Amino acid sequence: MAGRVTFLGPVADLAPLYAAADLLLAPTFYDPAPLATLEAMACGTPVATTRASGHADLAAEAGGEVLADPWDAAALAGAVVAVLDRARDGALVARARAVAERHDWARHVEALEGIYREATAARARASAASMEGPFASV
Repeated sequence: MAGRVTFLGPVADLAPLYAAADLLLAPTFYDPAPLATLEAMACGTPVATTRASGHADLAAEAGGEVLADPWDAAALAGAVVAVLDRARDGALVARARAVAERHDWARHVEALEGIYREATAARARASAASMEGPFASV
């Protein structure tokens, strides 16, 4: 790998590196919410990952590859080739960005707040209903 890979150490701003990459290969065994996947896609970088990724569906929607087995080196190589072949016309760049934009932090917080509001309202209804039982006036 000497001369082909450079270990940069801590990097404050990853966006230029993601944008310069041809793809992000994330052969994860378990990652329920991989921030790197969304960051790369937000920079227009297509993704190849595994079904163990929490964002496998987003990678596939953006035109990336999703593999079943992260141990399968031949499949990983095939995924890299497939994504790079599809990325030649630039359409994957736009698809990756569009998918990532629909999953930004503001929308995530909004959805989470909605879940909390719904749970709080359901608990309040359940509490009110329990007060209406046969022992409510005791």
